[in-house]
Amino acid sequence: MIYPPREDSLLLQKWVRKLAQGSVLDMGTGSGIQAETASFCTRVKSVLAVDVDPEVIAHCKRNVAGKKIRCAQSDLFNKIPKSQFTTIIFNPPYLPQELQERDIALEGGKHGYETTVRFLEQANHFLKTDGQILLLFSSLTNKKRVEDAIAQQLFVFKELERLHIFFEDLYVYHITKSPLLKRIEKAGVKGLAYLARGKRSWVYKGTHRGKECVVKVRRPDSEAKAAVQEGRMLKAVNRLSLGPRLFIAAKDFAVYTLIKGEHLEDVLEHAGKEVKRKLFRQLFAQAFTLDQAGLAKEEMLRPLRNAIVTPRNRIVLIDFERTHRVKKPKNVAQLCTFAARHGLVKFKDLAVLVTPYKREPNRKNFLKLLQCINL
Repeated sequence: MIYPPREDSLLLQKWVRKLAQGSVLDMGTGSGIQAETASFCTRVKSVLAVDVDPEVIAHCKRNVAGKKIRCAQSDLFNKIPKSQFTTIIFNPPYLPQELQERDIALEGGKHGYETTVRFLEQANHFLKTDGQILLLFSSLTNKKRVEDAIAQQLFVFKELERLHIFFEDLYVYHITKSPLLKRIEKAGVKGLAYLARGKRSWVYKGTHRGKECVVKVRRPDSEAKAAVQEGRMLKAVNRLSLGPRLFIAAKDFAVYTLIKGEHLEDVLEHAGKEVKRKLFRQLFAQAFTLDQAGLAKEEMLRPLRNAIVTPRNRIVLIDFERTHRVKKPKNVAQLCTFAARHGLVKFKDLAVLVTPYKREPNRKNFLKLLQCINL
């Protein structure tokens, strides 16, 4: 179905005419109005018009004028060559889906914003450092969800115009890479992709000098200096041969190697007794090393999501953003409670077993403790 130009198309066209420049990607080109408008701008060198609908592409090849324009079929970015654009234009389908069969020209998904969010998650890889995105969406799409998605991708935005029509508002946003994202990319991180949302941080995946990495940045709504602390503590634990290898520790982000494997929580669900013992021996050894260094990880009571088990059953502790220096760390003592939860020691025996180590946390008492727990 070819989407005919309507109020939203004409509103976006106004800003395409004003701002389009360089190499242009018109995503979801529809009638081709934005691609054709961009091609008439003297600032524009080339235009790639793409759409998921082959009927749309056939229409554009026949009817959209301009030597600068090329047309290609693609579901968002999936068939676009790995080139970067100065300007990306998108007037997405933004209505919430009403019927079981979705109208891809009008409906963006169950809530309306799904296609827009998917676009934002991929756009960074195709946008030049100083590039821009011209995005149109509706109040029917859930404005906050769109703005959250923009922020999660480390973009910044400016509302260019708002137009009220009947029962909805139309918005045109000017989106660019944030100074933080530019600094991360300048530091050598490529292919940044949103991975997870932590309590204090946003976590991303990428590559650094050809190696897969994790990038952790502080969430804008968190006052905790998570990324700063993570970098500082990883420096310390790397000297102890613990944790993922740190690549970069900046004032507002940390970059370190990606550890591949399963969370300890998932492994313990199906592990046999001998595998469990092997894993707990490693955990206790690392907890003791942290105790000796005066570092409290604060997660040893339940390190289910803060430890990765590699394919070779090697444990790597991760997430050191809460780690801090103390006079008497309790990593081993806390881990004893965790071991009791998994049947390696009885709760009633904990106090007797742990007290000598607490009193004198040396290697001799540590080894005695492991013997008592049958490790």
